[in-house]
Amino acid sequence: MEREITDLEFLRFFPKLKRFTCDMFYLKSLDGLRHLDACTELRIYKSPTRMSVQVVGELDKLEYLMLDGQTRDLSALESLPNLTTLSLGSARKLPGLDFLPRSLRSFTMNLGSITDISAIADTALETLAFFKVSGLADLSPISHLTSLRALRLHHLKEVANLPDMSALTQLTELVIDDLKKLSDTRPVLTAPNLTELAVTNLANIDPQAWEATWKTWIAQGRRPFWDQ
Repeated sequence: MEREITDLEFLRFFPKLKRFTCDMFYLKSLDGLRHLDACTELRIYKSPTRMSVQVVGELDKLEYLMLDGQTRDLSALESLPNLTTLSLGSARKLPGLDFLPRSLRSFTMNLGSITDISAIADTALETLAFFKVSGLADLSPISHLTSLRALRLHHLKEVANLPDMSALTQLTELVIDDLKKLSDTRPVLTAPNLTELAVTNLANIDPQAWEATWKTWIAQGRRPFWDQ
């Protein structure tokens, strides 16, 4: 009979490991990650036990991190000096995004819930994506994210308004998919250098607002986004 692995202490035998994926059903603690001093890529998948990620804050060489369902003590991530990419899955009832480190350039939230994303205004994110995140209605903090190059919004049922994008001079890619309450797409026209636009599944779109969007897009000399 196989022994159930409940901790990661075996990692002490792999101190030079640079990439590690953890998908263990019986795991009770992540503390063994402290042995991975050289780790640059880390993926931790969901397990029945909700574990603290405090130890992840000790991995100062970490550049890429994916956490699925493990969101206890996220404040530890704030001190990571080299983390550039963070993906959170099944992150329920997040109070905010104050834990995002200043080094971060790409942030994805897939499933879960949050209402306040104001902390992103203090980051230098270049890529931002939200997929099926409940509770998220106010996207206005995105207006201050002047470093943003790509924004992807999927299946956000509470979002009724897009943010003003006039200050987002680096933004070239925008995806708007299945925003059920959204009726007006004209704010996309405020993004001065937007060239790649995908708009799909907008059940509540106002026909006149949509007509104004695509006609003005063409009048501004932009390539038809429906041909991209």
